[in-house]
Amino acid sequence: MFNQPVKEKIYLVAILDSTLLVISFLSAFLIRGYLLINYIPTPYGVDLVYHIWLLIFAIPLFWVVGNQAGLYQIYSPRTVYGILWRTFRTVATLGLILGSLIFLLKAKEVSRLLFFLFCIVSFIFISLARIALKTFLEYKIRQKHFLKRVLIVGTNPGAIALRKIIESHPQEGLNVIGHLSGPGEPLKSENEEWILGNLSDLKTLLEKEVVDEVFFAISMDKLMICDTEIAWCEEIGITVHLKLDFQKSRIARSYATELGGEPLLTLSPTPRNAIDLLVKRTIDLSASSASLIMLFPLFLLVGSAIKLTSPGPLFFRQERIGLNGRTFWLYKFRSMVQDAEAKKKDLRHLNEVSGPVFKIKNDPRVTTVGKYLRKLSIDELPQLWNVFRGDMSLVGPRPPLPDEVNQYQRWQRRRLSMKPGITCLWQIKGRNKIGFDDWMRYDLQYIDNWSLTLDLKILLKTIPAVFSSRGAY
Repeated sequence: MFNQPVKEKIYLVAILDSTLLVISFLSAFLIRGYLLINYIPTPYGVDLVYHIWLLIFAIPLFWVVGNQAGLYQIYSPRTVYGILWRTFRTVATLGLILGSLIFLLKAKEVSRLLFFLFCIVSFIFISLARIALKTFLEYKIRQKHFLKRVLIVGTNPGAIALRKIIESHPQEGLNVIGHLSGPGEPLKSENEEWILGNLSDLKTLLEKEVVDEVFFAISMDKLMICDTEIAWCEEIGITVHLKLDFQKSRIARSYATELGGEPLLTLSPTPRNAIDLLVKRTIDLSASSASLIMLFPLFLLVGSAIKLTSPGPLFFRQERIGLNGRTFWLYKFRSMVQDAEAKKKDLRHLNEVSGPVFKIKNDPRVTTVGKYLRKLSIDELPQLWNVFRGDMSLVGPRPPLPDEVNQYQRWQRRRLSMKPGITCLWQIKGRNKIGFDDWMRYDLQYIDNWSLTLDLKILLKTIPAVFSSRGAY
């Protein structure tokens, strides 16, 4: 299990969790259906058919919720308390979601006691398994001969930092035996006791010493000189790792990928967790479609009010900029007079917001009905159609106008690297009361720290923000 690719480790732990969930469910079913049935009877009985859906939903939900709680991080919790706390958070959240489903579906046939037992037994089994796994790995690490023996080529600060990272993460199962100085690097340094020779000594060292893996931690230009040594390691079956220092990025996350058999290093400034992004899109699709159906009566009421009080179309359609510069048509309930865009140039001098955006608190173009629509953000509801189409998400940076994007500074354009949303971080922080630069920083903060949990927090905080009407105009 040591030093396997990160994804493979995560998959193995996920399979272990899934197996334990199945065992926990069967244990809860046996306890409720056979041991307690005579003491705590139920009018509906305890039928496996009516309960199996809990398990079917629980397994993928546990993966998603557990990932958010940090159960599947590369470096998992080192303390028993950390394991117990993260497992409890995951099981509690899972129980809350499944419990809500039981309530909303009015599933009377589902035994509440069985459901409660399932949650309790799952927490116990998964916690014990993870603590046992932690204890086993720590034992293996203490047995030095079970560790992968690692040689680092390079004595530069980056190579020294790499050794310290390996030493500070013993759960990776690596043991650094020393360094070889790379091309043009001195044999003597402040870490001289770690230096076993220079690059020309690599072949001799590999023949005499037990070495499982070699890390080349040198600059890109010097790496080309080491092509022969890298090929030699491959020929004799030694795993080679390349530490790339050509890009000192403060923003992008790096991913090793492959395209048509060609190895690639990807630098991504946006989240790339495929499972979480798929869940985000699934939530967008299901929530937008359900909301469009349920809110249809409200749409009819609002549409009638707009048509009866001002001439012009029901909807306002405007070109906006979406993901990475894609253009799309954004829809709103019309809250202004019909020729609002034509009058905009005459009102430029009244703009109350800094930057390229245009906002006026008491905009004379807004209709009587439009004031109420804007106050409660009802005018934004047609954007659920944009979410359904995939142009937008429920949560994300607000989509800008093309003219605004043309005035962006370079650092501000990064807010386009994630799909725009109906609500966002700065909208729950004060909306139009916040300056333009703060809008940008909140959007970038959202992108850099994105998670499903953050989306949920923003959605929940949007509700009171809408009803308070703070900063809405």
